[in-house]
Amino acid sequence: MRADWTVTSRLSVGANVLTSAGVYARGDENNQDVNGQLPGYTVVNLDGRYQLSARFEVFGRVNNVLDRRYFNFGVVGENFFTGPGRTFGPAAGADPSAEQFRGPGAPLGVWVGVRYSFGPGGHSGRPADAD
Repeated sequence: MRADWTVTSRLSVGANVLTSAGVYARGDENNQDVNGQLPGYTVVNLDGRYQLSARFEVFGRVNNVLDRRYFNFGVVGENFFTGPGRTFGPAAGADPSAEQFRGPGAPLGVWVGVRYSFGPGGHSGRPADAD
C-alpha cells in the first residue's frame, strides 16, 4: 500500500507499507519442516522531495523506518557443520542434518540526494521560460 501527499507545489512526501504473510521455505514442498513457516512481517518506508527550482531537487528516503528484523527468504538444506565446535565432515564426527536457512531482510536504510535536470524545462517538463 502506498500513500503520497503533495504538501505544497514544491514539497511532496510519501509512505509505503509492505506486508508479507508467513511463507514456507523452498524445499519444504509438503509443508512439514519442523521449523515451520518463516514468520510474516510488515515494513514501513518513507520518502520525500523538495523542488528548489525547475531544474534542481533534493530528495530523501528511509526504508524500514522501525528497523524491523525479518526474514524474506528461506530454504531447507543440509548443514554439514554439526561436529564438535561446528567442525565439518565425518572425520569430525559430523552427520549432516536438515535445517532451515533464512535470508534476513534489509535493515534500516537512509538515502539523501540531489537531482539536477539539464534538459529544457527541468524536471517539470515545461519550457524553461514558463517559470
